[in-house]
Amino acid sequence: MELLTQILQALSTWCLIDTWMVVMAALVAMACAIPGSFLVLRRQSLLADGVSHAALPGVVVAFLLSGLLPAGSGWSVVILLAGAAVSGILASILIEQLKRLRTIHADTALGIVFTTLFAVGLLLLRTLADRIHLDPACIVFGNLEVAVVETFAGTSLPIGVVVALVTLVLNLTCLWLFYKELLISTFDTVFAESIGIAASRVQLLLAVLVAVTIVGAFQTVGSLLVLGMLVIPPATARLLTYHFPSMILLSMGIGLFSAVMGHILAISLVGPLLASIGVDGIEAVSTSGMMVLVASGYLLLALLLSPEYGALSRLGQQMRTQMRIAEEDLLAVLYRLEEAGRQVSTKDLSSLVAESTGQPAWRIWAASRQLIRRGAMSYEDHHYVLTEIGRQGGRQIVRAHRLWETFLAQRLGLRPEQWHDNASRAEHYISSELRHELSNDLMRPDQDPQGRQIPPES
Repeated sequence: MELLTQILQALSTWCLIDTWMVVMAALVAMACAIPGSFLVLRRQSLLADGVSHAALPGVVVAFLLSGLLPAGSGWSVVILLAGAAVSGILASILIEQLKRLRTIHADTALGIVFTTLFAVGLLLLRTLADRIHLDPACIVFGNLEVAVVETFAGTSLPIGVVVALVTLVLNLTCLWLFYKELLISTFDTVFAESIGIAASRVQLLLAVLVAVTIVGAFQTVGSLLVLGMLVIPPATARLLTYHFPSMILLSMGIGLFSAVMGHILAISLVGPLLASIGVDGIEAVSTSGMMVLVASGYLLLALLLSPEYGALSRLGQQMRTQMRIAEEDLLAVLYRLEEAGRQVSTKDLSSLVAESTGQPAWRIWAASRQLIRRGAMSYEDHHYVLTEIGRQGGRQIVRAHRLWETFLAQRLGLRPEQWHDNASRAEHYISSELRHELSNDLMRPDQDPQGRQIPPES
């Protein structure tokens, strides 16, 4: 209760600066989601890391030129983004030229160009250190808390908000104008080339968008943490949907909520939480860092709960498959006993199923409860008895088993000791269509290789 009181007290100090910080961070996160979605699908997520290094020369030169302009003019923003775009274009051109040599692979070309341009940027930064006001720590880690203080051209709008908004609008405009080219070249480069789409130019456009987006986030989350916003929200969305437009929208939504929750947690939760364990003197932490942690939390939830790729979903699917196989094994054993005119007690039946199929006792018991509930069998006088529904299911499994044994014997020529185990595994995955095809291929046999009757199709 005391911790909750401290959190609410911290949130009670919310002011206009906090609002601008959230707006700025949200705009940056949504802008990152657009090129980031293409990077994730292209499996080029590390391209963002390379571009962030390659953009440094353009950023240094842009800061040098912006220093010649009056303070607070809007042109410094344009020059900064233009410097990033020029660096991205230059990097892409150099990479393409190196790849044409054919003795240098694409990944090697990336490494050469990005590291070389980064080295040039470091030299420029060192040489021009006295003439530009560029803090390397701000580039790497960002400074969201300070970025909202400087306003744009005499207005009350923080420059960082304007830069983030311009970046988002630019990315949305390019997505609208070149959606078809970006989409087709992302999924099939060869097909894109065959219909006249220059995949290399599309790659150049994507590199420019990534460079501009990263530079637009320098003052907010920084180049180091913007890489997380470029990759983590799209990767999370990819786990949740197959529809690409939905993936982009979902990525933007995840980025937006990461920004909001990141700032709220940074100013309200961490300080009281650390104080509760005896660490005093820390009232808040970096919003940009918390944004990436929140996005990583969403990714973790998606890895656990994704309908198809989630660990819990896969575990549930595996358990359902195991239970289905146990139910089919139980039906098949009961059908064979009924076929032989035998009847055993429930205790002996469980042992028989366990010995013949390897199913644990608890799963056999659970399968029997499920089959009784569905009306596939009944419990009479300490015996399980198949109903017509259960008899039909058992007949299909036994038919699949004996057809497969016949196929293994006649078509593959396996030895008799190899028939049963292989057929026992395959029988649970043979559909009615495949049973029909097997029967026709084997000339509709009446008996399996061991002389047992193959039941007719239900």
